[in-house]
Amino acid sequence: MKGKELRETVGLIAVVAGLLFVGMEVRQNAEATRAATVLQIKEGWLDTNLSTATSRDLQNAFLVVETDSLGADPGSLDMVRSFHRVLLHNWSNAYWQYRNGALPEEQWLPHQREMADRASDPLTWWMWNDIQRLYDDRFRSLMDSLRTANGH
Repeated sequence: MKGKELRETVGLIAVVAGLLFVGMEVRQNAEATRAATVLQIKEGWLDTNLSTATSRDLQNAFLVVETDSLGADPGSLDMVRSFHRVLLHNWSNAYWQYRNGALPEEQWLPHQREMADRASDPLTWWMWNDIQRLYDDRFRSLMDSLRTANGH
């Protein structure tokens, strides 16, 4: 091999090695982004569940609203409405992250199952009717499909 051919070969090997390195970096970055997204969504889910498990006021508000939603006091209605907003925002965020590839399907499916379970709760739909305008069209379509599937 002549000097010029050797330099070109070494240069080509260096370019290929550089591209492989960049590809590995991009892949690791994508995996780190997915992991951070999963963590953030799980923390939101945990916070929502902890709020109902540890707040007597919220538990009582649910009892009042579930017993007589139209006659419930404004404070109880606001607590239950706020809880549903948090829950629905968590679901909406999870759905958006799933659609955009940042949340793997195996992490999306538990949210989907929880949504399907809650879809049989009339209180969820009563609250949804009040706040659905806050969400994007795709998420509203998903919620509407759950509503239809559960006969609400």
